[in-house]
Amino acid sequence: MREVRNLVVRDVDLSKVEDGTYLGAYHKGRFAFDVEVSIRDHRIVAVKNVNRRAGPLGDWAAKAEASVIARQSAAVDVVSGATLNTKAFGKAVELALNRRVRS
Repeated sequence: MREVRNLVVRDVDLSKVEDGTYLGAYHKGRFAFDVEVSIRDHRIVAVKNVNRRAGPLGDWAAKAEASVIARQSAAVDVVSGATLNTKAFGKAVELALNRRVRS
């Protein structure tokens, strides 16, 4: 849990991200996020955790996804009561967006 607690989630320059759907993953201990992030016109238009093993995340997942879209950033506001989940989810989003970022 220490690694997740100290995790740094960095912003991604969306002006360099082409339209498309990007997959990213962050797995550490009980934190297992596989995300699908959709980009259109250099904006995040959808994001969701597609890891069926993560179990039901309920309201927290909806809040984290909405925060990524609202902020247009992987570095989301921490969802109350779920600091480590939020960091791990944000890292998965960051990794997805960095997969095919053009220089």
